[in-house]
Amino acid sequence: MKEQILVVDDEPKLARLLAMALEDEGYDVTVAENGVDALKKVWSLPSPDLIVLDRDMPRMSGLDVCQRLRQAGYDNPIVFVTGMGDRTHREAGLQAGANAYIVKPFIDEEVTSVVKQLLHGPSLKVA
Repeated sequence: MKEQILVVDDEPKLARLLAMALEDEGYDVTVAENGVDALKKVWSLPSPDLIVLDRDMPRMSGLDVCQRLRQAGYDNPIVFVTGMGDRTHREAGLQAGANAYIVKPFIDEEVTSVVKQLLHGPSLKVA
């Protein structure tokens, strides 16, 4: 059975690119366009094995999504992929419960490598 990844980004083009890169690696990918949609999909689907989450989105920020998921007991990996890359933003993302924090612009291999490590390697936090 393929591992399920939820990609959450309000930029449709970027969400599609991330989804295609992850599908090329053999993952089953679902896309959500904002934080509210992401929470609905997390609880209505079989729980995704990993979430790739933008931080700055309308309706509900990725930081809020991450905190709500962790408070509700979601313990699978969460990876922020965001343009908010200064030290304070990284620390806030990791403190909210993210396992990794990747700053835009990025290369596909950076994201797929972190995803593989989080799903198949030892537990780690990447900033």
